[in-house]
Amino acid sequence: MVTEMKAVSGSVQFWNILRLPVMARITLVKMIVLPRLLYYFANLPISIPRKWFRQIDALLREMIWCGGRSRVSLETLKNPIAKGGLSLPDLECYYLAAQLQWVAKWIGGKNLREARWGGYREGEL
Repeated sequence: MVTEMKAVSGSVQFWNILRLPVMARITLVKMIVLPRLLYYFANLPISIPRKWFRQIDALLREMIWCGGRSRVSLETLKNPIAKGGLSLPDLECYYLAAQLQWVAKWIGGKNLREARWGGYREGEL
């Protein structure tokens, strides 16, 4: 995950050159950073310490605010737009969801969809 930290850091430095509005920067996080990390979250069943997520949050904060002082807390930015946030992805939640997907596969067998919806179709839920 160290190499991904360097890649995210490189992306932050690259995109900080452009003077983009905050919403555009959050969209960049969703389109560039999130898919790159989701690949690792979904395919590597490993434990990632919280410290790593805090470092990534610091890099994202730097990217969103162009290295300046934060105007809004990161937790507020992670709220949905309807609740006053800007729907910034919470990477730790994405990581936990990806790890739970592995658990669902182990419990439900080979077919994840059948594990999720098998009982629903048969009226067992």
